[in-house]
Amino acid sequence: MYEMAIDCKEWDGTLDALVHFLYGLESAGVMLDMRQMFIRPSPVDHSHLKGSFVLYCAYMREGPATVVQKPETGSRKPAVVPPVPARKTLKK
Repeated sequence: MYEMAIDCKEWDGTLDALVHFLYGLESAGVMLDMRQMFIRPSPVDHSHLKGSFVLYCAYMREGPATVVQKPETGSRKPAVVPPVPARKTLKK
């Protein structure tokens, strides 16, 4: 399992928008974890909020990644190289 941090340095919006965003994250059925969140009223408009958050996403790789090579000159499509199969160990 792998984990990746998504660091949102600055956001602003209404409380209603924040609640809908957080509810959407929770109901999406993906492995996301909000570990840090800072919220403060906007100094200009107190009906808006400002803040930052760090969201962590957990994921698993299903297989080797496909390598895309640069196309040769004159070719319009990129060349796609299939993944190399894993080595099989022989039993003695």
